[in-house]
Amino acid sequence: MYDWEQDKRAGKEVCPPLPSMMIVPSHLVGQAYREAINFTAGTTDILVYHGDDRKQLNTMKMVKGTLTRDHEYFAAHNDKNIRRIIITTHSTLDTRHRPQKLQAWRRSRRVVGRTPAEDAEMAQHPDWDCSFLLPNLWNVVAVDESHFIKRITSHWSRAIEWLIALFYLLASATPASNNISDWKGYFKFLQPRKEPKTAAGLPFTD
Repeated sequence: MYDWEQDKRAGKEVCPPLPSMMIVPSHLVGQAYREAINFTAGTTDILVYHGDDRKQLNTMKMVKGTLTRDHEYFAAHNDKNIRRIIITTHSTLDTRHRPQKLQAWRRSRRVVGRTPAEDAEMAQHPDWDCSFLLPNLWNVVAVDESHFIKRITSHWSRAIEWLIALFYLLASATPASNNISDWKGYFKFLQPRKEPKTAAGLPFTD
């Protein structure tokens, strides 16, 4: 991760100020929030994107509603976004930004496959016109317990892949795999793309 603020002060060309995301298991959200607050010592805006924001306002700063591309946290003119970390969970991304939600969005617009199988296959391929898909809007996406995304076709893996962050950090204390195909879920985050940070560089099949 480069020092965005230092490069900007030096007059170098920089990308828009992008927030970062930390993805943790649901039971570790509170711990991750407290540790992030302590580690950054007030220099970074820490928010939680998980659960019911109306019930947890007294204990943690929450993202209200569902994130979409036009949210203020992604505004290109707001330099404060570079010092913003959003903590979420695998299940939150699965529920709010997964392929099945994209499938429902397409159905509402009568964009469906000719068969149920074709319809399900279409859901695995992003439609960047959909506002709740969030590509190219993240500086760093850090994934704890990343063995959850080792299956290349899993909903969690797809949702995280579709974020198309500048940098991915995968952490796991359970690296064991059942077979070589399990590693494909990791490789697609590590494999350099011909067109990084763009939708064109996203597909990964083998």
